[in-house]
Amino acid sequence: MSSCFRILLGLSCAFLGGCSQVQLINISIDAILNKQDLPEGFSEGDIFAVVPDVKDQPELLTKEVQRKIENALVINGYKVDSAEAEYFLIFRYANSSTSKTVDVTVPSQSSIYAIGNSTNVYQTPTYSSSYDVVTWHRGIGLFVYDAKVYAREKEERILWQGTAVSSGSSGDFRYTSNFLLFPLFEYFGKNTDRSINVSYPVNSYQIENFGASAHKLEVNAPKRGPVYL
Repeated sequence: MSSCFRILLGLSCAFLGGCSQVQLINISIDAILNKQDLPEGFSEGDIFAVVPDVKDQPELLTKEVQRKIENALVINGYKVDSAEAEYFLIFRYANSSTSKTVDVTVPSQSSIYAIGNSTNVYQTPTYSSSYDVVTWHRGIGLFVYDAKVYAREKEERILWQGTAVSSGSSGDFRYTSNFLLFPLFEYFGKNTDRSINVSYPVNSYQIENFGASAHKLEVNAPKRGPVYL
């Protein structure tokens, strides 16, 4: 799926003569597969139960994130059924901010001008100001456990885990969570071998609406205004 987005982005660059106007959101992804117990990853039709492990977050936001995850599973060919689950998918998320004060100083400048036979020098005062820059740090973690082993032996055997983190100016986690979940499901059940960085256009309709329903989105979609992430 990521290769398709890169191809589409490349075609856009070719037709538009450059991609200088495309704003991207950068995400760090780390996916680890338990190759000993799950060497081939997950298979189509596998059954999951999605369970939140979240504290100090709005209840409705947690339910919305859970619904996105469940819809993403269905879109990718899996099933969601708590009663018949083969795997427990535990999810966690966080969205916090830090603030940094930036000082700006405009140095004094001199201007020389003449009026008749007189030469005058005008000097502007030094101007200092400061402002706060707020950066939001957001992340989602998915952790898959073997439900059958837990039911039989009460052992929490983790089979796969994936984390996605990014930083930016937007604190709207309802929106930015889509950009974290999208690459997580690109690498769902896979092993990245290391932390990798991926980038996506912030105006991508497919990612903006990722997990909104259990049906795949149409490629043709309306354009929207600028987004700041």
